[in-house]
Amino acid sequence: MAQRPDRIAALIREVVSELIMRRLKDPRIGFASVVRVSVNKDLSQAKVYISVLGTDEEKEKTMEGLKSAQGLIRAEVSKALGIRHAPEIQFVLDDSIEYSIHISKLLSEIEEDEKKDKDKEEPELRQSKSVLILEHKKPDGDCIGSGLGLALGLLFLGKRVLLLSQDAHPSSYDFLPGQYLHRTISEMTSDPVSFDTVVFLDCTDPHRTGKCLNFAVGDMIINIDHHVSNSQYGDVCLVDPGASSTGELVFFLLKALGVPITGNIALCLYCAIASDTGGFRYQNTTARALWVGSELVEAGADPSRVADYLFETRSLSSLLLLRSALQTLTLHFGGKVASVEVTRDMVENSGSSFDETEGIINYPRSIEGVEVALCFKETPDGQGVDVSFRSKHRVDVAKIAESLGGGGHARAAGAFILGSLDQAKIKVFGVLSKEDI
Repeated sequence: MAQRPDRIAALIREVVSELIMRRLKDPRIGFASVVRVSVNKDLSQAKVYISVLGTDEEKEKTMEGLKSAQGLIRAEVSKALGIRHAPEIQFVLDDSIEYSIHISKLLSEIEEDEKKDKDKEEPELRQSKSVLILEHKKPDGDCIGSGLGLALGLLFLGKRVLLLSQDAHPSSYDFLPGQYLHRTISEMTSDPVSFDTVVFLDCTDPHRTGKCLNFAVGDMIINIDHHVSNSQYGDVCLVDPGASSTGELVFFLLKALGVPITGNIALCLYCAIASDTGGFRYQNTTARALWVGSELVEAGADPSRVADYLFETRSLSSLLLLRSALQTLTLHFGGKVASVEVTRDMVENSGSSFDETEGIINYPRSIEGVEVALCFKETPDGQGVDVSFRSKHRVDVAKIAESLGGGGHARAAGAFILGSLDQAKIKVFGVLSKEDI
């Protein structure tokens, strides 16, 4: 019985697909296909996910036509299943296939442009033999998971791949496969060498890679990112602020390149998406992100394992650091802003590292009534302060961070401020005082 919903979903997909292709004559229904069907446990409802190629207007008209035919479709499903009461049919627009086709088409157009430009000698993107993938400074879960997933995918295609970052990966990501493909700048013993392709991953601008920028020597520069503040640099821009994460973009890129999503690749990309969506809880958790997540689970990603490492496992030293940071917790602007601080002395006295500061900002953010949370972190060299911004609903912290030389997303951003902790706080609170919080 446990398999019955799956069997019924498969039958519904077959029936609905046949009806769309051969029997429904509604002129509003365009080029549509059934992506998948999900049926709930009591078999009372079925969600039919539809992909429609065309404009937004064509998509809207197709969905209207399908909804008008729901009675007929349900009757045909009932007949095919041999039951009196078929599940209630609900049509859901799914743009995942079209999105993948869009990326594939973009890659093809790029390669055609290369062929037409006879002055260029660089190989086509798909024919690159060597690829350098650059991560941003202090790489986070999205950057690390995306980088490892992309590196493993390109390795499958037989390319020589190097994943490079200025700073080491935090130990909390050691469970991800493909770490042998990663190096830090300090591990590089030779001068920069040229690659066919250099990929900037999750970087709003090339300088986000820090010292790695010196190694960005290649015939083609590819920019893969989901930040609204991306400067659109490079020969190829795969930039989509509507994506939940860079990991989501890499998933579609690998699909467009014909790379099978193996269990190891799935684990890396699922970690990337889960990290940037806060375990599929933040406002950037879209229907597409959830669909990609389900595809990655089908391919072998283990959600509980990822959740354990990302959200449920902490070292003793990190808890001691958290205790010290929370002692600095302060409310501002009538309780609408909350801040914490992390100093070099706190890190040293707790026996932790600056890598273990990730997640501290979630505590002030969780306070009832707080709209904006801040975490001020002294840099290891004492030259400045890294400021993390988070907001819940209304305030666009990306704009605030940009005004301070940083960037990010509407609900999560950051900036580096040269100077002391007190100087950084004066600058940040000065900007916040002008905001409607």
